[in-house]
Amino acid sequence: QSPCVFGYGSPFDVSCPVTAEPTTDPTTEPTSSVAPVPTSTATSIAATINTLTITTDSVNPGDGAVALDMTLYWGDYQYSCDNTPASGTTEYSCDSSSESSYTQDTANPYFLKLEYSTETAALQIKTINITDAEGNWYAFDEFCIPPLMRHTMDAVISGSTSEEFCGNGWSSKVSYTDLAIGGDTEFIWLYVDFKIFGDRFANTVNEAGVRPPNLVSTGLTNGATAVAADSNPIHIS
Repeated sequence: QSPCVFGYGSPFDVSCPVTAEPTTDPTTEPTSSVAPVPTSTATSIAATINTLTITTDSVNPGDGAVALDMTLYWGDYQYSCDNTPASGTTEYSCDSSSESSYTQDTANPYFLKLEYSTETAALQIKTINITDAEGNWYAFDEFCIPPLMRHTMDAVISGSTSEEFCGNGWSSKVSYTDLAIGGDTEFIWLYVDFKIFGDRFANTVNEAGVRPPNLVSTGLTNGATAVAADSNPIHIS
């Protein structure tokens, strides 16, 4: 039945109830089946840092006669310092006093270079912690190591892996709870990459990717014995 009322005068004497405007403030909020994505409490990543600290393991304390050189690359800045491992000490730090400008590596804007030139004793690293100038912290206690590096790494830290692969873009690397340099690892120079894209990596514990230096040339020495230029060549592949 029509809701309109027809009058008795003009044929156009018709009145109908006014339709209410749709509300812009529904009483029931719409629901979503998608869980919210947790976010960091950080507002932004600071351009500079306050401190870099590594924690080592007393099982492989390193060689007390050789300094560990650390250089942190953080966006457009770098921080360098060296610490000599000492008995009873398991924390080594750098601060902002060594800050200098740096042309950012766009492929790896945040990474740490470690150099420990000794074959005598390995230094075992358990955690890396960074605090930026805004007070945000970045902790790394899982190290993603390429399979080709594992042979010598396992000579020092074989019990530090569950044999599982990493995530965060490092699915081809194996997860370790520790990292080692020097000694039986045969590595005196390593890079540790940090994935800090946006503030969601701040104030959380994350993975770090490990890589060796790029090999640009190689050579051999044969001691004091001279080798004639036309003798049998040595092939390297």
